[in-house]
Amino acid sequence: MAKEPAIVCPAEGGANRKLFWVPANIVAVVTLLAALWASWPPPGARYAAFVAIGFYVVINAVTVWFFAPAVLQVEKNGVAPNDPASIRWVRLSRWRTPLSLGVNASLIVAAISLARVL
Repeated sequence: MAKEPAIVCPAEGGANRKLFWVPANIVAVVTLLAALWASWPPPGARYAAFVAIGFYVVINAVTVWFFAPAVLQVEKNGVAPNDPASIRWVRLSRWRTPLSLGVNASLIVAAISLARVL
């Protein structure tokens, strides 16, 4: 578990997430749209691209609904190192890794399907 909740507080020397996540999400959206456009002709590749977009939408919906407000609350009020809400946040955050792997696996399937057609 995270023992340093200040890591999410830029005012306390922690990471400034906006400097990473805003450009990263812009690149991700543009890349997913390009993948959908490129994979549109073959149905298998198109389906895989839609699955990748679906995973990405789920990740971002959960982030906006749950993770971001929790981090903003920590930035605003601080939190004790072993706060149960923080431990829950960390445990739930681990689910984002398999979802992200789903995005990548779907894009790999789309690329392979597209390569077979070309």
